[in-house]
Amino acid sequence: MNMHAYLLFGIDDQSYAIDVHTVRQIIRAVELTPVQNGPELLLGLLNMRGRIIPVLDIRRQVGKPLRQLLVTDMIIIADANDHIIAFTVDDIETVAEWRSADIAPSTGMFPGIEDIIIGTIGRNGRTVLVYATDQLFSRRELNRVIDHLDHHKKPS
Repeated sequence: MNMHAYLLFGIDDQSYAIDVHTVRQIIRAVELTPVQNGPELLLGLLNMRGRIIPVLDIRRQVGKPLRQLLVTDMIIIADANDHIIAFTVDDIETVAEWRSADIAPSTGMFPGIEDIIIGTIGRNGRTVLVYATDQLFSRRELNRVIDHLDHHKKPS
């Protein structure tokens, strides 16, 4: 029986999960450094002990209405496609363990975001959408964000 640990978090009224091993840290929401003319996906920058981490808009990725960052939000710092990224969520729910076989494929259930969902699992009468951080933000999108940041770091 091969169990995997997942971090569960909420956005609006929906629960999501990602592999806990991709998560580096979870912090309370802080003011982000804005980026002029940045890609839409980029909410701002987070300075973690001198390391600049792009904070990405997960709401845009999962089809939720966009909104301002709230003081009650949490920021998840994670590994995705060979980059360290961060994204904001409404709340952190728990860490749960499931077998891969327990996660049901989501084929046909979520048009438009099928390619970023591993599957679904029922928990406490609700459906949890299970994501892979590498799929949540495509390599192309992440490279566009990183290239934009690199471009603005260079002296003109």
